[in-house]
Amino acid sequence: MLSPRSFYCTLSTHLAHTTRIYSRRRQIKGAGHDQAILSLQIDADLRSVFNWNVKQLFVYITAEYETEANVLNQVVIWDQIISEPQHAWIRSSSVANKYSLTDQGYGLLGNNVSLVVNWNTVPSTGLLTLSHAYKHVHSFIVPEEYSPREERPSYS
Repeated sequence: MLSPRSFYCTLSTHLAHTTRIYSRRRQIKGAGHDQAILSLQIDADLRSVFNWNVKQLFVYITAEYETEANVLNQVVIWDQIISEPQHAWIRSSSVANKYSLTDQGYGLLGNNVSLVVNWNTVPSTGLLTLSHAYKHVHSFIVPEEYSPREERPSYS
């Protein structure tokens, strides 16, 4: 795992940034991969997205990065369904990624990763739409070494 590092990013309306990163190498049936466990700070005000035709929002955060094997890797690391406008301002000072950031290989160490807030608008009638907060992206570099075992969180 990587040693914990702190990062900060200021975004006006849609914010997701890391406060700690732990990484490790995992071996599963002969194949290995890098895995990072993130501590996120989220501040995303999506109340303005709601109107008379919005039934719910499916909000998710993707970690996006490049490797030699793939030009674009997108991994969903957190999600939430919002059914009421008063719950559409997502604020959390410390939340662990719901789904691990795992690379099919060893492409995370020292790599630049961008966190993007995305949401699907589920209408009462009409087409489902997809939106991204690409204007408010937080990027960080995963440390180049695995975190020592004693620094790793107890969850897997």
